[in-house]
Amino acid sequence: MDDAQVSVAPPEVPLLRGVLHTIFAPVTLFSGAVLAWMAPSPRAALAVFVMAAGFAAIFGMSSVYHRIARHWSPTARRRARQADHAMIFLGMATSYTSVWLVALDGWVSDALLVYAWIAATIGVISKIWFLDARPTRHLAVYLGMGLVGLIVVPSLINTMGATSVALILVGSVIITLGGIVFAYQRPNPIPRWFGHHEIFHAGTVVGCALFLAGLATFVLR
Repeated sequence: MDDAQVSVAPPEVPLLRGVLHTIFAPVTLFSGAVLAWMAPSPRAALAVFVMAAGFAAIFGMSSVYHRIARHWSPTARRRARQADHAMIFLGMATSYTSVWLVALDGWVSDALLVYAWIAATIGVISKIWFLDARPTRHLAVYLGMGLVGLIVVPSLINTMGATSVALILVGSVIITLGGIVFAYQRPNPIPRWFGHHEIFHAGTVVGCALFLAGLATFVLR
């Protein structure tokens, strides 16, 4: 094999890379459609579907990058990787939007929504310009975008109830832990099949499911 062939070969990855997201992209979108149909008002329906669609977009783009783009050219793979990483920020912003639609009001919550979309825009730009920066640097942006939501937790408890907020908070913790595993690439349990990146993907699936469950238990009660 010559150097040109080596340079375009995709890196070796665990065999299950992207499988979870491939499965849960349509499952999440379908769940969102069902929950929207069950919702008691158009605003509630919009909220749950926007959240589900945002998560499905994350999983869907991840599936494209990890399962399909590996067969593309290096340039196309890089573009897919940028879109995969950037979609996380957009998904986070849509989750803020969903909660804002049905459970928040006042200038603080409005400012938080604006902050979420500005932070998402900065995150997307960072993935376009600094894609190859160390994952720990991008982790700081993810955490900064996510942890600021703690400001409105007391208000959410009053509006949504403790159960719904607990589901969302547990989901946040699981996603955060998965992000830390991704950033530090440890643990890496079964490198050939299920590595550190698969732990991160599993965390996003479980965390997003808890987010959606938290919103659904509120709007459907």
